[in-house]
Amino acid sequence: MKPIYDYLTLLGNFDFWILIVIVAVLGAFGGLSHKLTESKDESKTGVISYMIVGAVASLAVLYVFNPADSLKLVALTLVAGYAGKSILDAFQSKLVATINETKLNAVRSALTDISAQLNDVQTRGLGSSKSDKGEPPKIDSGISLFIPKLELLKEIIK
Repeated sequence: MKPIYDYLTLLGNFDFWILIVIVAVLGAFGGLSHKLTESKDESKTGVISYMIVGAVASLAVLYVFNPADSLKLVALTLVAGYAGKSILDAFQSKLVATINETKLNAVRSALTDISAQLNDVQTRGLGSSKSDKGEPPKIDSGISLFIPKLELLKEIIK
């Protein structure tokens, strides 16, 4: 994936904005065609809503797919505009799955760190049942190592 500053350089390019407008208009036309082909009982949503969703979906698809020529660009954006809401729902699902995977990896990493720290506490003797004086061991110092990691887990899980 390209760094964000590569995309920011496109903002000053006039051809980039022409492409964005063409894709949005074609996507809006795809959204309009979807609205015109549905039965009157299917939806109370207005034509403008379909056109806006179609334009947004076509722009989102353009980010993912890179059509090789202008004919493929027209076809892709029209179909994306027609599919509008379904495409945006699919993108949303993918984004949520990616976020959840990132959270899961963070939890795994934190649990691995906690496990390593527990092993370290055990090997230092804090897990033994008696101290040299016959008293139970003081494990407060060992437990305090885990509090920041557990707090991090609570934040990730929220």
